[in-house]
Amino acid sequence: MKKILLTACTCFILLLHGYSQSASIEVSTSFSKSNISFVSEVIPIDLLEQSFEFVALSCYHFDKVQQVISYRLQTNNGWTDWSPLEQQYEFVESSRSAYRAKPITSGFMAVQFKTNKKLESSLHVRFFLPGQEEIELPVYSRSIDCELPEICERDCWCPTCPIDNTPQFTDPTHLIVHHSAGNNQSNNFAAVVESIWDFHVNTNGWDDIGYNWLIDPNGVIYQGRPDNFQGAHFSCINEGTVGVCVI
Repeated sequence: MKKILLTACTCFILLLHGYSQSASIEVSTSFSKSNISFVSEVIPIDLLEQSFEFVALSCYHFDKVQQVISYRLQTNNGWTDWSPLEQQYEFVESSRSAYRAKPITSGFMAVQFKTNKKLESSLHVRFFLPGQEEIELPVYSRSIDCELPEICERDCWCPTCPIDNTPQFTDPTHLIVHHSAGNNQSNNFAAVVESIWDFHVNTNGWDDIGYNWLIDPNGVIYQGRPDNFQGAHFSCINEGTVGVCVI
């Protein structure tokens, strides 16, 4: 995955034509007072004519004031209506507040944010764009009679997404099954898994993806945290569990 980090600035354009690997982009933005709310600077981004399945938009800041943050997109038809971001209340790293939008599936040329209260720190905005390469699943030998599911290990869905090197170990006694309740717009499920990793690690501030395993609608299994690594998925009661996410 290509990672692009941009410091605060008034104008920039991202050119990602013909990209094949996933890309994550982060930029910091500031706000100014506008009537009864605070509005950010316009963030130009060249995604109007690009071909992509989805863009995952999320953001975070380092003050704990309860905020209502909305965003809007600039398209050929002008600005869209303001849409609220979903605040993440569970598991977010203690020093930050995190938010995310529903997956964006159409092109746009700029994004802008609005808050109901003044932010004491910058808003860090993240874009995740899935790569356009098809994932070829490895073939595993099957020594038992029943048919085994296909497995996409870490190197399969993201060779550059490292496993937590300072894990908290646990002895699993319970299996917790979740539904992702997020991106149902894309059939590129390896990219969906990678976007979940990017959101968990870079927006929420976790050490790794929260789940131990993920399963797509085709029954393909994706490796998350190793089984004996304590995850971040079950209302802060993760000890002794394996977390499985059904996409």
